[in-house]
Amino acid sequence: MMKISKFLLTVVLISSTTLSFTTANVAQENSFAMMSEVTAKGARLTAALNALSLFVQPSLDSEEVFREAISTFFTFNRSVIDDFADIDEGEVTRVLKEIGKIGNESIDVADLLSKVKELETIEKNLEGLSPLTGLFKDKIPSVFGELNIERIDLTSFDNNINALDIKAAPQNGTTLPAYASAIAGALGVVNKSATIISQLPFGSSGLSNPTSQNNFANLGPFNIMLSNYTESPAAKALRDLPGQIEKIIGMLSIDDIYSKVMSIFTPLEERKATYDLLTKDIIKSILSLKSEIFEDTDSFRKAANLSKSLSSMCQKMVSTKTFINLSVLEEDLKDPTFLDTLNEERSSEALRMILPPILEISKKVKSHWSGIEDILRNEEFRKSSEKLTLVLSLLMEAVPQKIKFESSLKSIGELSNLADLPVDTTAYLEIKDFIGLLRTYKEELEQLSNSDDVKNMVVSESAINESDFKSKELTTAVKRFKNISYHLDNLNDMRGKIATELKDLKWRHRGKKMDEWIKIVFIPFETKMKESSEVIKRLKSALYFLKERKDLNLPNFHSQIVSLQKKTQEVRGVVEEELKNLDLKEENEPYYKYMINLRIESSPLREQLMRASHIFGLLDHYDRNQTVFDEFFEKGIALQKKIQNDNSKTEDQKKKMNEIESMKKRMDDLKEQMDIRKKRYEGKSMKELFEMRSFIDNLQNLPNPALRTEEWRAIAKSIGDEAADFNKAIDAIFDFDFTLHQRNLIGTFSNYKGYVRYNRLIPKIKDIQKRTYYESNYGPIEFAIFVVESLLVNGLLYLAACYQLRQIDKKEVVREKRIRSDYYRMFAEEFDKKRGFVKK
Repeated sequence: MMKISKFLLTVVLISSTTLSFTTANVAQENSFAMMSEVTAKGARLTAALNALSLFVQPSLDSEEVFREAISTFFTFNRSVIDDFADIDEGEVTRVLKEIGKIGNESIDVADLLSKVKELETIEKNLEGLSPLTGLFKDKIPSVFGELNIERIDLTSFDNNINALDIKAAPQNGTTLPAYASAIAGALGVVNKSATIISQLPFGSSGLSNPTSQNNFANLGPFNIMLSNYTESPAAKALRDLPGQIEKIIGMLSIDDIYSKVMSIFTPLEERKATYDLLTKDIIKSILSLKSEIFEDTDSFRKAANLSKSLSSMCQKMVSTKTFINLSVLEEDLKDPTFLDTLNEERSSEALRMILPPILEISKKVKSHWSGIEDILRNEEFRKSSEKLTLVLSLLMEAVPQKIKFESSLKSIGELSNLADLPVDTTAYLEIKDFIGLLRTYKEELEQLSNSDDVKNMVVSESAINESDFKSKELTTAVKRFKNISYHLDNLNDMRGKIATELKDLKWRHRGKKMDEWIKIVFIPFETKMKESSEVIKRLKSALYFLKERKDLNLPNFHSQIVSLQKKTQEVRGVVEEELKNLDLKEENEPYYKYMINLRIESSPLREQLMRASHIFGLLDHYDRNQTVFDEFFEKGIALQKKIQNDNSKTEDQKKKMNEIESMKKRMDDLKEQMDIRKKRYEGKSMKELFEMRSFIDNLQNLPNPALRTEEWRAIAKSIGDEAADFNKAIDAIFDFDFTLHQRNLIGTFSNYKGYVRYNRLIPKIKDIQKRTYYESNYGPIEFAIFVVESLLVNGLLYLAACYQLRQIDKKEVVREKRIRSDYYRMFAEEFDKKRGFVKK
């Protein structure tokens, strides 16, 4: 029974809540190793205090105490501990037997899986479709009815094409001979030069040369000869046709029209294509998926949670220490650096006085835990638990809680009502045919625009000036123009056909028909498929469950579960026995009482300090082994470049090796952050570091290299001999990954303050116990005296008031009698006469 009153504890708390930060002696070493070591000691002390505070509460349920105790001694989450504590060999045996019985059922899993994937494809296709906006009865007439596509006039173009029909070179002197062409070119330059020179201010710049000017006049005969020459129609056509063709192609373009039409038609066309994928055959096949195990899934949930927790425990066993060895606290509490972070007195006397019970329990639990640890570290058991976890997780996904598997099948069955609906699609097909005509026209025009004939239709001047038009270049050019003319005529005919179709189709009627089709088919179809999204996922998980359970081979798993359950019961027995024999000394009750408050205030602190300790340890390990990591990245990048263009290597291998550069970037960022912290922490003691909010909180934001050696060793093995140097570099490094430890570190400083308050209070509790009764209870005693004094004074005042009132009352009585007597004597004769008394 605790004997220290609440009032005493309140006084102590008030006097101890303020953290007084005093300058401490600077630690000789504040490396990452020291940070990891001291942080780990803080985590162990927090765990011990939390465990002891749990055991000193007799009102708690024994089962709850056992689970909390396991949570205290081990680094597993409470949910994992709960599943582990409920381990039942009989339940696991039943589950394995039920899963094994499914093998007798004949279900074509591969075929059903392909059908479900078809449904999944339909659902995903619908997600990416353009939205249907507005009504087609309004949009179709407004777009199609306003289209203006007519044949264009090609008369001028045809005349130029006809001018190219030259069977032989003319003999009337109209064709320019080859030498005349050269002379014409030269004279053109000379005449132009003469004109320019004649405009210059001769005489003023020393350029005057009358002889030269007269010489230009002598060129007249050549000008007369050239003026008699007339250019042939064929030559003119060859010069004009390229520009004319470009203009016609521009006039024939319907890009804007086609874009406007497709903006309306595409959303409908996409839905029609997706809807056509849904068939009754798909639905019928999926509805055949039935198995008794899907109707009794709830009975597997406990085993699913257990297998998941066991798998998690196995993984954690590989990556980190799971047992918190509290027995080493005896040595921790002798470390002056650690004690400096606890309290100003650097005293651990009180802690060494109250912690022995929990340290003894820790030793006994550890001795029994080693057998459990051996099983969890067993590679065969780990793989078996992972396989079982995968299979049961798929089963849980297939049949979530409170949802029957039959309801999933019923939901899919409702899709058959939407498949192959008897709807009149005439309007859609007519519009589709018209758009097909537009598409064909547009594609042929683009094909002509990008053809070699159009790209190479410009003819050189030297070829045009040939005397007989029989050169190879001219022959090819004429052939190209004739080919272009043929295609342009076809395109113009198609424009005429399109114009006719536009006039014949009744766009408003077709728009209404399209709206009816959308309302009856596509809107219900999209709505139902959206509702079925989760159902499709559940069915997919069900089929993968049936597929994976065929390969579920768990050798020795049952016997290992039996051993695990037995050893778990041994640990339970140890904890329960120790709780019964727990010797709680009366003089330690004040420590226990506040310890319970500490547990409430800083319950996450143990995990936070443990994670921080692990991160600091990794930083220290890396700090002392940077060269091996540098070599790892050097060899890795060299290998990545070597296999980049090697066709014998798979895409997965190349993709994985490409990750090494981004990992190196993260490592360089981490190195930079480490240097910043070294400078920031230089010259500070561990106590001062813990008083910095950012010391642990900011570890959550450190760049995480996420380097796991097994992944790189596997990829190096798959690459082969070329990765020999890289594989050797991998052997020299270690896992450098913060993923499991870089969580929930923000807020550590706030939780740490409660831990500091307790450790600064405990050296003072002993002094408080030594005080006199009056000193210890000064407040209540003074209050009681004040109350008694108040009562006495008020009582005396009351008595005095009563006495005074009584005296006043007596005086009033005497006075009243005297007045009555005087009054009677004054009027006695009159009274006698009235009464008939006569004086004798």
